[in-house]
Amino acid sequence: MKNIRKYLIIAIIVLCISASCILCACQEHSSTVSDEPVKELSNWMSMIDDNTLLTELVIPGSHDSGTMGMTFTAETQDKSYADQLARGFRYFDTRVMYTDGDFFMFHTFKGEMKYSQVLEDVKAFLEANPTEVVILDFQYTSGGKDKEIFDMLEENLGDKLINVEGESALEFVKNLTLGEARGKCLIFVGQDESNLDRPYQIARDKDCEEREGSALRSYYEGTYNMSSSEKYIEKYIPEYIEMFKNSKGGMFVLQGQLTYGFASIEKGEEKHDPNMNEYVKNLYDSDDLQYINIIMRDFVNCEKSAYILRLNIAKELVKTDSKDAYSNMIKNYIEL
Repeated sequence: MKNIRKYLIIAIIVLCISASCILCACQEHSSTVSDEPVKELSNWMSMIDDNTLLTELVIPGSHDSGTMGMTFTAETQDKSYADQLARGFRYFDTRVMYTDGDFFMFHTFKGEMKYSQVLEDVKAFLEANPTEVVILDFQYTSGGKDKEIFDMLEENLGDKLINVEGESALEFVKNLTLGEARGKCLIFVGQDESNLDRPYQIARDKDCEEREGSALRSYYEGTYNMSSSEKYIEKYIPEYIEMFKNSKGGMFVLQGQLTYGFASIEKGEEKHDPNMNEYVKNLYDSDDLQYINIIMRDFVNCEKSAYILRLNIAKELVKTDSKDAYSNMIKNYIEL
């Protein structure tokens, strides 16, 4: 009996020590990696030269942007559009579903976030930050109410929508400068070209299928994104970049997220995040940097934003008189 009591006491002591170590590690991490956005992240584009092409700029992007509050198999973000914008993200994977008499964001399942709130967030942000550009990529819609979805878009953002000028949307996008787009919203849609009947609607590719008239490439091959983090970064991201090199150009979304099936996306990202951050960090000195435009991530935060925004320094796109401010913004989250 004494031996049992002795081993029980030892086991309790070991458990307490282990718990203390874990707690200290968590506290150390949280004290060194802040996710509180500095004000410069809301207007980081103001520090970029007006003549920069949008296709040259490196832009933080958000995957399945409206999934806050969904089940663990569908939630890829834990922040509102407003909070993501405040952290420097400017590209949003926007998926809208009509159901139960209203419009909601969805990712296979209906979410809690309403489409009307997304539009309010974007409008308020652009009014408060007229130097910035927001990209909404309507990859998918559901519920058969596309007309109403874009009617709502026009009602909220009508004067802020960028209309295509000229015959070719691709050439228009390839020549669009940051100065021309400031304070406005660029819209891409995944509908068939026959349904693109509004002057601001620009076609996007469908996964790895290049569509006629498309001006945005966002390659996705399920078997690639379902692989291990290491294999995806080492083998399949280079394949996506090669696909873009061989395309007709336009904007390029590099999908930095993995697909986890029925597993917890957040748990999967705990391993993938540091690997992907390291990959983005190493792009600074890579020959591939010239092709990098939008980098899309899950569970966006200031650290991920900083790694992506750092690449604009390598591309020499930051204004001379803004270099110190831009670098200091990034130093809040990562080392330069």
